[in-house]
Amino acid sequence: MEKEKHLLILDTDIGDDIDDAYALSLLLAENAELLGVTTVYRNSLQRAKIASKLISLFGKSNEIKVYVGEDYPEKEPLKKFEKADRDGKANIPHYIDEEMKDEPVEDGAVDFILDTLKKNPNEVTIVAIGPLTNLARAIEKDKETFSLAKDILMMGGNFSEYDVEWNFLCDPEAAKTVFECGVPIKAVGVDITRKCTFKENTLECLSQLKSDKYKLLVKMTKIWIAHNEERGQPPTMHDPLAISTLFNDEFVTFKKGNYKIFLSDKARAMSLAEEHGAEIEYASDVNVEAFMQYLCKTLSKTDIK
Repeated sequence: MEKEKHLLILDTDIGDDIDDAYALSLLLAENAELLGVTTVYRNSLQRAKIASKLISLFGKSNEIKVYVGEDYPEKEPLKKFEKADRDGKANIPHYIDEEMKDEPVEDGAVDFILDTLKKNPNEVTIVAIGPLTNLARAIEKDKETFSLAKDILMMGGNFSEYDVEWNFLCDPEAAKTVFECGVPIKAVGVDITRKCTFKENTLECLSQLKSDKYKLLVKMTKIWIAHNEERGQPPTMHDPLAISTLFNDEFVTFKKGNYKIFLSDKARAMSLAEEHGAEIEYASDVNVEAFMQYLCKTLSKTDIK
């Protein structure tokens, strides 16, 4: 069943794994009411330029601005990326300087989030598909304004296993702050999203996209596959699965439960069931085939210049 449109802010760490780029492309292909994009973690400027390039290829640069966010977590050391980092500098694997260096971006992701919520009280869904540092900083700066968010849809956490998930692991303190802020949360965890891997027919379908707006997406996918070839790991659509729930409620099943983010050494960054934790909606099952067909169909039908 299709859902009503609503106002969105996308907060993303686009440029490491390939799924963020597919998530943004899916939002653009669905013509979502995207008020702006904020980037987070390690080198948010390069990430912002990647997002800006994709948006420009969809012809929406005048409508959707990209804002550079926070690079550093509150306490957790930055994770290293050997194939991207150079001379001690954090570089983003999918950032292509000659294609992206001149893309327009704005500073001040945290202020953009707060200003947007003030202008649109109780109407904006924050879609968080990276570490939650930007959101936590916004809460710390002005919790009253942040509480004007309609809700938060996130890809993050693990709600059925005693294990960590990447976005929470990158900034556990931020995840805890967001979970305890009082804004309704809908979370799609890695225990569900990891089921949504590319099969040969998926890769074939998406690699045949020919329009200018998808050429970069295909190129970035090939970069990701080359970087991960030795692991034999296919692209996994963690973030697009979360995005898909904005437009269709037939792919993911949700349950309600109380969860807390733990910061101790053994359970650090884990999202574990806790009686006194925040009540959230969390993904408990997925129709993988239906979702993957939706992804291919949605991008393919917009494969025009």
